[in-house]
Amino acid sequence: MSSSHLRGVRIRSRGGSPCAWIGKEHEQAEWRRSLLAYYDRYSVAKESSSKQLCARRYLVRGRVQGVGYRYFVERVAAELGLTGYAKNLENGSVEVYAVGAPDRLKELSGYLWKGPRWADVRGVEEQEAPVVHYTGFRIG
Repeated sequence: MSSSHLRGVRIRSRGGSPCAWIGKEHEQAEWRRSLLAYYDRYSVAKESSSKQLCARRYLVRGRVQGVGYRYFVERVAAELGLTGYAKNLENGSVEVYAVGAPDRLKELSGYLWKGPRWADVRGVEEQEAPVVHYTGFRIG
Protein backbone atom coordinates (compact mmCIF):
# COMPACT_ATOMS: atom_id res chain seq x y z
CA MET A 1 0.00 0.00 0.00
CA SER A 2 1.40 3.45 -0.84
CA SER A 3 0.26 6.93 0.05
CA SER A 4 1.24 10.39 -1.14
CA HIS A 5 2.88 12.84 1.28
CA LEU A 6 3.61 16.36 -0.04
CA ARG A 7 5.88 15.94 -3.06
CA GLY A 8 7.41 12.61 -2.07
CA VAL A 9 5.84 9.19 -2.06
CA ARG A 10 5.81 7.20 1.13
CA ILE A 11 5.92 3.46 0.58
CA ARG A 12 4.50 1.27 3.33
CA SER A 13 4.64 -2.42 3.95
CA ARG A 14 1.44 -4.28 4.73
CA GLY A 15 2.02 -3.67 8.45
CA GLY A 16 1.91 0.09 7.90
CA SER A 17 5.54 0.87 8.85
CA PRO A 18 7.43 3.14 6.45
CA CYS A 19 9.98 1.43 4.25
CA ALA A 20 11.37 4.34 2.22
CA TRP A 21 10.88 7.91 1.16
CA ILE A 22 11.19 8.66 -2.52
CA GLY A 23 11.60 12.19 -3.91
CA LYS A 24 12.20 13.86 -0.52
CA GLU A 25 15.96 14.41 -0.82
CA HIS A 26 15.54 17.88 -2.35
CA GLU A 27 13.11 19.00 0.36
CA GLN A 28 15.33 17.62 3.11
CA ALA A 29 18.40 19.39 1.68
CA GLU A 30 16.46 22.66 1.42
CA TRP A 31 15.27 22.28 5.01
CA ARG A 32 18.85 21.66 6.21
CA ARG A 33 20.12 24.75 4.35
CA SER A 34 17.43 26.97 5.86
CA LEU A 35 18.11 25.56 9.32
CA LEU A 36 21.86 26.21 8.97
CA ALA A 37 21.19 29.75 7.77
CA TYR A 38 18.97 30.33 10.81
CA TYR A 39 21.68 29.11 13.19
CA ASP A 40 24.30 31.23 11.42
CA ARG A 41 22.12 34.32 11.90
CA TYR A 42 21.43 33.36 15.50
CA SER A 43 25.14 32.95 16.26
CA VAL A 44 25.91 36.32 14.63
CA ALA A 45 23.22 37.98 16.75
CA LYS A 46 24.44 36.21 19.89
CA GLU A 47 28.05 37.19 19.16
CA SER A 48 27.04 40.81 18.56
CA SER A 49 24.96 40.95 21.74
CA SER A 50 27.97 40.03 23.86
CA LYS A 51 29.68 43.24 22.73
CA GLN A 52 28.66 46.75 23.67
CA LEU A 53 25.48 47.77 21.87
CA CYS A 54 25.10 51.15 20.26
CA ALA A 55 22.47 52.66 17.98
CA ARG A 56 22.58 54.77 14.83
CA ARG A 57 19.92 56.62 12.90
CA TYR A 58 20.51 56.99 9.17
CA LEU A 59 18.65 59.26 6.76
CA VAL A 60 19.09 58.00 3.22
CA ARG A 61 18.38 60.41 0.34
CA GLY A 62 18.00 59.78 -3.37
CA ARG A 63 15.81 57.37 -5.32
CA VAL A 64 15.20 55.05 -2.38
CA GLN A 65 11.41 54.66 -2.32
CA GLY A 66 9.61 52.24 -4.62
CA VAL A 67 12.80 50.31 -5.44
CA GLY A 68 12.87 47.76 -2.61
CA TYR A 69 15.31 49.73 -0.48
CA ARG A 70 13.67 48.97 2.90
CA TYR A 71 13.50 45.24 2.11
CA PHE A 72 17.17 45.35 1.09
CA VAL A 73 18.05 46.98 4.43
CA GLU A 74 15.93 44.44 6.33
CA ARG A 75 17.78 41.53 4.71
CA VAL A 76 21.25 43.03 5.26
CA ALA A 77 20.47 43.97 8.87
CA ALA A 78 19.22 40.45 9.62
CA GLU A 79 22.40 38.97 8.13
CA LEU A 80 24.49 41.30 10.30
CA GLY A 81 22.48 40.48 13.43
CA LEU A 82 21.15 44.01 13.88
CA THR A 83 17.77 45.07 15.21
CA GLY A 84 15.71 48.17 14.43
CA TYR A 85 13.60 49.38 11.53
CA ALA A 86 13.55 51.04 8.11
CA LYS A 87 10.69 53.34 7.11
CA ASN A 88 9.76 55.73 4.32
CA LEU A 89 9.56 59.44 5.12
CA GLU A 90 7.22 61.94 3.49
CA ASN A 91 10.09 63.84 1.84
CA GLY A 92 11.07 60.78 -0.25
CA SER A 93 13.94 59.60 1.91
CA VAL A 94 14.24 56.50 4.10
CA GLU A 95 14.98 56.47 7.82
CA VAL A 96 16.96 53.51 9.15
CA TYR A 97 17.39 52.91 12.88
CA ALA A 98 19.76 50.10 13.80
CA VAL A 99 21.08 48.68 17.07
CA GLY A 100 24.10 46.41 17.33
CA ALA A 101 27.85 46.21 17.67
CA PRO A 102 29.78 49.22 16.32
CA ASP A 103 31.63 47.16 13.69
CA ARG A 104 28.33 45.73 12.37
CA LEU A 105 26.80 49.22 12.18
CA LYS A 106 29.79 50.44 10.20
CA GLU A 107 29.31 47.53 7.79
CA LEU A 108 25.61 48.39 7.46
CA SER A 109 26.54 51.97 6.61
CA GLY A 110 28.49 50.74 3.59
CA TYR A 111 25.51 48.73 2.39
CA LEU A 112 23.22 51.74 2.84
CA TRP A 113 25.34 53.70 0.35
CA LYS A 114 25.03 50.89 -2.19
CA GLY A 115 21.35 49.91 -1.85
CA PRO A 116 19.47 47.51 -4.14
CA ARG A 117 19.86 47.40 -7.89
CA TRP A 118 17.37 50.15 -8.86
CA ALA A 119 18.19 52.56 -6.05
CA ASP A 120 20.21 55.73 -6.60
CA VAL A 121 21.58 56.78 -3.21
CA ARG A 122 22.61 60.45 -3.14
CA GLY A 123 23.44 60.78 0.54
CA VAL A 124 23.45 59.01 3.90
CA GLU A 125 23.38 61.08 7.09
CA GLU A 126 24.43 59.18 10.19
CA GLN A 127 23.58 60.19 13.78
CA GLU A 128 24.09 58.56 17.14
CA ALA A 129 20.82 57.54 18.76
CA PRO A 130 19.67 56.18 22.10
CA VAL A 131 19.52 52.38 22.28
CA VAL A 132 15.99 50.98 22.02
CA HIS A 133 15.72 47.20 22.17
CA TYR A 134 13.82 45.55 19.30
CA THR A 135 13.34 41.82 18.84
CA GLY A 136 14.37 41.92 15.19
CA PHE A 137 14.57 44.22 12.20
CA ARG A 138 11.26 45.38 10.75
CA ILE A 139 9.88 47.57 8.02
CA GLY A 140 7.87 50.51 9.33
